[in-house]
Amino acid sequence: GHGVTVRIRRAGPQAYVTIKGKAVGPARPEYEYQIPVAEAEELLQTMCRRPLIEKTRHEIQHAEHLWHVDEFGGRNTGLVLAEVELSNPEEEFERPPWLGVEVTLDERYRNSALAEVPMGRDPATSR
Repeated sequence: GHGVTVRIRRAGPQAYVTIKGKAVGPARPEYEYQIPVAEAEELLQTMCRRPLIEKTRHEIQHAEHLWHVDEFGGRNTGLVLAEVELSNPEEEFERPPWLGVEVTLDERYRNSALAEVPMGRDPATSR
């Protein structure tokens, strides 16, 4: 279900706690706060579900919008997800030519799901 999720994120010399609320259509309310790296590491080691999600985030400007493009590692290697932040769900945006399949409402692509059921390219099973 679309409950509340709390995420701890380490990004180089900075760390964040993100609280995401219940989804309303394609939108989810989100609050993010910077926290000390040492505390983030402690939380990641002691309180976060395993396996941890590993990804490299790229920020790409296209037309009027900034896209967050996540390149996954670990058991999700090969998966790349792009996300755009809109001021409202109806806002028009130009789709970059490199954009793939729309997965906004596909729960399999949420971080919580990717931790449990990875979407990586397993060389043994991919065609």
